[in-house]
Amino acid sequence: MTERKLEDGLKRDFTLAPEGPGHVICFPSSVDACLVFPVSEPEAFLVPRNSTPANDEDLAEATRRINRILSEVAEKRFAAGTGERLSILRTRRGPMFGWVRCVDDDPETFERVMGI
Repeated sequence: MTERKLEDGLKRDFTLAPEGPGHVICFPSSVDACLVFPVSEPEAFLVPRNSTPANDEDLAEATRRINRILSEVAEKRFAAGTGERLSILRTRRGPMFGWVRCVDDDPETFERVMGI
């Protein structure tokens, strides 16, 4: 497995945003703890073209159903104009879904949000 580069904007960590409990921001980091789903990607999780021992038809169908559900909630959130994106947050108690704001491309936004 190759190391993903920070320049690609793929490795992110997350922190609570200063505007209040429950708001999360993701930012570039060497820690890979915030997996943000692409906005334009209709399928969050990949489904192989053919069944394999690692991903049989039962798992593929479950993945398709999960993708449909995630797509629906992401569309709703996008339509609301919050600017938040669906992500998986790696927490010490396990992974969880979350809505995050990303500050990857704008250091000024990150500094403003973080109050630095």
